[in-house]
Amino acid sequence: MNDGKLRFDDDFDNEFINLSMWDQLGKILDSTSASEVVDVKRFRAVNTVLTDDGVTITVTAREAQKIKDVLLCLKTPVRANVIKQLQMSLGMTNMLSMVQKALEK
Repeated sequence: MNDGKLRFDDDFDNEFINLSMWDQLGKILDSTSASEVVDVKRFRAVNTVLTDDGVTITVTAREAQKIKDVLLCLKTPVRANVIKQLQMSLGMTNMLSMVQKALEK
């Protein structure tokens, strides 16, 4: 802990250029629940993720929740591999497409 900030020396997160997709999806979900308690003038919704290849992708809270649900169904080593794939725009757009189709049903 330096400067009042918690720091984790986690090899998993160090592999990514940007914040891990798991955390970015969590911020979208947190943003949705915060909108109910934060003053509208001060609230700034989070509805995008940034992939490690620099592409910004819009994700709804419902889609973010579904992606996290899918990830939680996977065993940890597989989940880690899928999250690595989601860090790139191709992996994220493929997952988002799959989730959108599932949510349409």
